[in-house]
Amino acid sequence: MSLIIFEAMKEAAKRGCEYWNWGGTWTNLQGVYNFKKRWGTLDKEYKYYVREVHSPSVFRGLNKSEILSQYPNFYVIPFDTIE
Repeated sequence: MSLIIFEAMKEAAKRGCEYWNWGGTWTNLQGVYNFKKRWGTLDKEYKYYVREVHSPSVFRGLNKSEILSQYPNFYVIPFDTIE
């Protein structure tokens, strides 16, 4: 995996990119955090901005697999809040 990332970074640098955004890492994912840290990363605070489009009750009638299939790649509702 490190080689793939390194090659991707080299290609990005050729295109003029100066930064690599690793995205956020949950504090309980120490192994992922340590992997990213080996690349000389800098910790930055960031925030999620959430906008409610539907009432949460719209989603509570769905189970986890239905939510994932109907709303791929979107954060819809915390799974621990659905029955």
